[in-house]
Amino acid sequence: MNSIQQKVMEIIENITHIDITPIEITTVNYLEKGLFDSFQIVEIITSLEEYFKIKFSVDDLTSQKFQTLEGIIEIIQSQINKK
Repeated sequence: MNSIQQKVMEIIENITHIDITPIEITTVNYLEKGLFDSFQIVEIITSLEEYFKIKFSVDDLTSQKFQTLEGIIEIIQSQINKK
């Protein structure tokens, strides 16, 4: 598990109080499963942007990738690599 993945999981677990296993990173569509409510999603987005010093675009937020934690991690990694 890389440091970005660890931090994303930590942030989400702190906000949602849900334990996330590494297998869930790739398999669970958290939106489809209703694991997070809309307030938690906003808090997660804000926390990730602040911690990683990035800004999610509208395209990021509406992409298929943004529906899984693995996808969110990929988006973050991509933005960090652009810096």
